[in-house]
Amino acid sequence: MRRVQQDREAWQAGYDAGARGERASKCPYPARTAEAFSWRSGFIEGKAARKTNPAGKLETEQDVLARAIEILTAAYRPGVTRSGAVEAIGEALDVLAGSE
Repeated sequence: MRRVQQDREAWQAGYDAGARGERASKCPYPARTAEAFSWRSGFIEGKAARKTNPAGKLETEQDVLARAIEILTAAYRPGVTRSGAVEAIGEALDVLAGSE
């Protein structure tokens, strides 16, 4: 079997399309080309990422951590009540777990 060299740009374009929820039939490359293979491969990965994140929010790990830190920093102030702290911790945990 002949190995096909993956086209990184086509793969990324396919990933982005899959993550946005587009259809596989939107592949812009001619069938049976390295670009089409790469695009469809990326599309499958992007679609899978969308399924694990149904809201379609494509956040990086750094974005998620920054949001959790922002929530905790805002709550860490003089005079914070116990319930306020518990609420902020719960919200930050939700963000980290992907439940926001």
